[in-house]
Amino acid sequence: MTNVRKIKEFMVEHPYTIQYFEPLGVAEKLLQQHRIRHLPVLDHKKVYGMISDRDISLAASVYKGKDYQLKVFVKDICLSDPYVVDESAKFLDVLNNMSRKRLESVIVTKDKDVIGIFTMTDACRVLAELLSN
Repeated sequence: MTNVRKIKEFMVEHPYTIQYFEPLGVAEKLLQQHRIRHLPVLDHKKVYGMISDRDISLAASVYKGKDYQLKVFVKDICLSDPYVVDESAKFLDVLNNMSRKRLESVIVTKDKDVIGIFTMTDACRVLAELLSN
């Protein structure tokens, strides 16, 4: 019998998150400050969406000038249907879905609470570790 690996083993625990009602400038600052590219978006504790540095760059180009940081809100531009899996999801299934659907990230939950995030950058890290052994 083979050992089935779960996403929980590979995710980044306790990800930074942002509330859907925050101005875009708050999200931008969090991403820059913590040198990350994806933020799960919450409605209190419930998953609302996902926002990335690309989303913010696009908003900045559409809403020229710095006004967008205060006038545009996370809920206005975030991905409203992010890929969400339970911590018990099979790692290989998650990777296959991310690849097939061309997804950059997945939100990992336990009892519907966000407990982790896994991104393509994390997938590259895992692959590098496996290949170096």
